[in-house]
Amino acid sequence: MPASPVLAAILACLALASCQGAKPIESPPVVTVGDATVTLADVQAQQPGATAETADPIVISGIVDRLLLVQAADEAKLPTNALAEAQAARAAQVVRANAMAQRLAANVRPATAQEIDAYVAEHPEIFAERKFLVVDQIELQRPSDPNILARGGAIQSVDDMKAVLDAAGIASQRTVRVLDTAQISKAMIDRLLAVPPNAVFELGNGSLVTAGQIIQVRAAPLAGQAARDAAAAALKSRAADAAVEAGLVRMRKAAADKIKYAKGYSAPS
Repeated sequence: MPASPVLAAILACLALASCQGAKPIESPPVVTVGDATVTLADVQAQQPGATAETADPIVISGIVDRLLLVQAADEAKLPTNALAEAQAARAAQVVRANAMAQRLAANVRPATAQEIDAYVAEHPEIFAERKFLVVDQIELQRPSDPNILARGGAIQSVDDMKAVLDAAGIASQRTVRVLDTAQISKAMIDRLLAVPPNAVFELGNGSLVTAGQIIQVRAAPLAGQAARDAAAAALKSRAADAAVEAGLVRMRKAAADKIKYAKGYSAPS
């Protein structure tokens, strides 16, 4: 299911486990590097769900390398520059904002059976009519010649497009991607499924162009308890998002006289 936008914007910088309060959570040691101890919680921050049996040695090695670099910097008395200090300050702000957002969202009530049934019925693209779209696609920077991708209708396949781009010396990247209709917007689903069979479609995103061809559509319905669990999680995320947004509305109102935009900047309209 698509991520809740308010929580995603606030919490994207840190894993949920990183903000459980000021007191560190006790965790078994994994490795020591001088006086520093790497715990299983440190590993789980980068490898969620890791156990003593499943912890990835590459993840552990990366943490050890990071500590070695930090210790070497300390021994060399390497000064902390302004950029590093600013990044550390932003990280601390994210931690505090994360903790507050979690508190605001902590007491949302579970969805009722009726709400779950209604959500499943309202979103067939996620449940009964869920599909996997296998797309052969090419990504490229938008050509300076706007007609290069048309070629008078000569482009009938991704192979044709690749040949045209190669002939024009335009760099591109070709991949096969599987799109899950449960993970993309209803508007995008409708647009993709409206494309005639085997036709090449183009999606513009500023300077980036994605052109593709749906080569297979696979039915992948989600039903039964799995569907109910997914619907309950989506409704909980929606409720959490609403709780955080309501809290932010109150905070913005209370702080209205303290928020001062510099000339040329303003709050979103």
